[in-house]
Amino acid sequence: MGCKQKRQQFTSPNSRRLHVEQLEDRRLLAAVTVTNNFDLVNGDTSSIANLIASDGGDGISLREAITAANATAGLDMVDFSIPTSDSGFDAVTGVWTILPLSPLPIISDAVEIDGYTQSGSSQNSLIDGIDAVLTIELDGSSAGFGAVGLEITAGGSKVSGLVINGFSNYAILLKGSG
Repeated sequence: MGCKQKRQQFTSPNSRRLHVEQLEDRRLLAAVTVTNNFDLVNGDTSSIANLIASDGGDGISLREAITAANATAGLDMVDFSIPTSDSGFDAVTGVWTILPLSPLPIISDAVEIDGYTQSGSSQNSLIDGIDAVLTIELDGSSAGFGAVGLEITAGGSKVSGLVINGFSNYAILLKGSG
């Protein structure tokens, strides 16, 4: 019983040696959803995860979402899901108005703010003409003299699906690599 068998190795003429390549570092996007039109910061804005866990009991404002996105490294998403019961909703126009009482925080970390995520919104689908439906309005008429709607210094940022008006300065201001 002391018989030992020698293993034979078979190499196909078409076989190749496997190589492993290191991939670039990847992170999941952090996403936060704006759920009210208030201009408050009473949630934990030290990160998006902390804001979602501790929103102050009244939902998440755009100001809180921007502050938390700035504190969360990497590209972040800001979506909208504000209920029709919100005080900023106009049932006649179908528009939710966010009325900042002071300038919003400068966007200093890459973010995508997508107003098209709000129910009732839709992107343009026409080749010739416009049929987009915008339901989120950022009204700066109470933000103070010299206020900018969205000031962006972070490269790789994107803003879509918003009506931005009423600011005494720019609606969107890109600075640096923004």
